Amino acid sequence: MHTVTRLFAAIALTLFACLPQAGAAEETTTAPPAAGYYVLTGDWKGAGSVRENGQQSQFDLHMQCQKASQGWAVLCTMNGHDRAGKQVLAETDLFGVDPLTGTGHWYAVTNTGDTHDHVVHWKGPHTLQARYTWRQEGKPMEERIVLHLSAANSLEFRSVTSENGHEVSVFSGTLQRGS
Repeated sequence: MHTVTRLFAAIALTLFACLPQAGAAEETTTAPPAAGYYVLTGDWKGAGSVRENGQQSQFDLHMQCQKASQGWAVLCTMNGHDRAGKQVLAETDLFGVDPLTGTGHWYAVTNTGDTHDHVVHWKGPHTLQARYTWRQEGKPMEERIVLHLSAANSLEFRSVTSENGHEVSVFSGTLQRGS
C-alpha cells in the first residue's frame, strides 16, 4: 500500500470513529429529568391581567415552548401587549432539572431586565409551583408562581410578588394550546 493511501485510510478511519452514531441520541432508555416540563411544549394564546399599585391592565398573550438542549430543557418565549396599547411584556424562560440534586429550575429574563432563578416543585402531574426570593432596597421580596394544566390544552397561571410579606403585584391568566 502506498504511503498516501495508508494516510488517507488512517484519516478516514479516525474521522469515522469520531462521528456520532446515527440515532445514538435517541436511543436513551430513560427520559431526561426535564421531561416533566414537556407538557408545556406548543403554541399557547390567551389573556391575562396585571394588578400593581392599585392599577389593573388586561393583556393579550402568546407563548411558544419547545424542547431544548436535546431534551434536557424546555425553552419558552412569551410576548404580550396590554389592550390600552401602552405596555409590552416579553419574557424568555428556560426550564430544567439539576440531575445531581433533582432540583427543578425556571430561569426567567424579562424585557424590564428582571432575571430570576425560580426553584420549581411539581404538585402532582398538572401543577407546577415556583418560588424566587431576593432583597430589594433592604426589603425581603418573594415571587410565587403556580401553573396549572386544567385540561390537555388549557394552562392557568398566577404569579404573586410580595414585599415584606405583603402582596404588591399579581399577574394571572389563562392560555389555550393551539388557539
